[in-house]
Amino acid sequence: MAREDWVASELRFGRALSFVVLFVIVFMTSHVMRHFATASAGALLALAAAAAWVCGVLAWNVLLLRRSARRRQRLESYATRLESPR
Repeated sequence: MAREDWVASELRFGRALSFVVLFVIVFMTSHVMRHFATASAGALLALAAAAAWVCGVLAWNVLLLRRSARRRQRLESYATRLESPR
């Protein structure tokens, strides 16, 4: 159980860090878009690729968090069954 709590806390930290990175990318994109006439297509493409990558990382993080929650629920169920008298 302690390991699952640790995994969940690490995933929460990773998700928070990913949101910070996504905010920075959006901020950089807005800065580039403000000077759209001088922005190169390569810069916009690189920012879009970075944003897509971070969104993929966030999706993977959510998937891992759900798996961790299911494992924790299963472990709690096993512990309850082991403790109950027959």
